[in-house]
Amino acid sequence: MPTIATRIQRLLKKTDRMKQQAVKSLLRTLKHIDQERKTRTADLEEAAKVVLKQLADLGHVGSNSKAAATKAKRAVKAGKKRRIRRNPEQLKAEATKVLAMIKKAGKEGIAGGEIRKSVPGVGQNIKEFVEKNAGVKVKTTGQKVQMRYHAA
Repeated sequence: MPTIATRIQRLLKKTDRMKQQAVKSLLRTLKHIDQERKTRTADLEEAAKVVLKQLADLGHVGSNSKAAATKAKRAVKAGKKRRIRRNPEQLKAEATKVLAMIKKAGKEGIAGGEIRKSVPGVGQNIKEFVEKNAGVKVKTTGQKVQMRYHAA
């Protein structure tokens, strides 16, 4: 009858063999995946070369597309962050435009969302904006999203 030590050694050898087989199997699979990737990307690289050649023929100056994309993203981000500075005349012009919209709406009034769509620089507090910059009081009815603006 084998001792416990020999049993353990036999089991360790068996697990070592199983581990080696698993490693070989994984390596074979990785090799297959790499070959498949190479065959698929070869077609894509060839297509990219053709597209770049066509762009060059059309007069497009070829540059690093990744660099151009990141530069464009930075420009968009920078554009969104910048604050629009307006002088008092511009503010007054926008306020009178908003006031004209409110008066044109008549009895039923106009919603804040509609005002903000046509005059995006108004901000959240339309009533205060018009009163401050146009010098005319505006009435409101409703609360929050349902608020409507009426000429006083």
